[in-house]
Amino acid sequence: MRRRPRAYRTSIALVVAIALASALVSGITPARAQTSSGCLQQEMVCVGLGEYGGGETSSGTDFASPSSTSPLVWYRTVVAPCVEYSGPGPLVGPGYTYSYLGSAVLGGGANVYALYKDADIAALVGTVFVGWFVYEYAIPTGPGVSVAFVQRCERAGDAAPPVPPSAQEVWQRVPLPRPGPYVSPPGTSTHPGVTGLTTWLWGNWNAPVTARVELRGWVATASAFPVRYTWATGEGQESTGSTPGTLFMPVGHEFERRGDYRITLYVTWMGAYSLVNEEWGISVPSQFLGYVTIGSSVPYHVQEIRSLLVGP
Repeated sequence: MRRRPRAYRTSIALVVAIALASALVSGITPARAQTSSGCLQQEMVCVGLGEYGGGETSSGTDFASPSSTSPLVWYRTVVAPCVEYSGPGPLVGPGYTYSYLGSAVLGGGANVYALYKDADIAALVGTVFVGWFVYEYAIPTGPGVSVAFVQRCERAGDAAPPVPPSAQEVWQRVPLPRPGPYVSPPGTSTHPGVTGLTTWLWGNWNAPVTARVELRGWVATASAFPVRYTWATGEGQESTGSTPGTLFMPVGHEFERRGDYRITLYVTWMGAYSLVNEEWGISVPSQFLGYVTIGSSVPYHVQEIRSLLVGP
């Protein structure tokens, strides 16, 4: 490789020293993330619809996108009529059997029974038809979900079992820390990056996040973990790793052409959630949330510096 003239190397070293010093003096502030939801506190962000897509920027790794499907689909079977009995003594009659429902069954009561076989309810003294005894069961739409059962006396106007939230719905309510990209030189008009010299990049390390999400009577407990950090420099190149780099071990990039760029730090998160509905007595075990990616960017100005050798 041909060595640069000493005057050129001296001028480049001076530019680097000035740029690094200016970065430390002026301070480098993290960028603000832009989201479609405008969620929560200043330093936190909720995942908007624009951030879905499996965490991809262009590196081609196959990360599963969050599902838009509820983890359970409800079905119902009508078993028998429900009657409320207020007559004297026990409920008796020919040609039928019954089950006492009571308060153990959703929609039951102290004197509510389910009648089986054929029975003339009108002929049973002290009984009033109040609804239908139904079994409702949920079929999982994904792996790892056990079937949920609900038995109840369904009265007129009663609502169906609530649909559990999907992974997308949960992600949109989980606050995640904003990515914080830092660069040196800072890439301003007075302290630009320089073609052929290294621009140093580093970001905030993100701790796992736990959130409680309430939706349609369900309480979801979600946990999210950062699994990938990706730097995009605006030149069509990316650098991906398990860390964003640090001040003492930053990620390096050399710009080939002068111009105005946007340097973006993407953070890909993986998550899981469990669900509980206390009113209906239903719980759904841990479910995979899939992956989402959020990013923050900073504008970055790059100049080209040429040296001129002058004879004595």
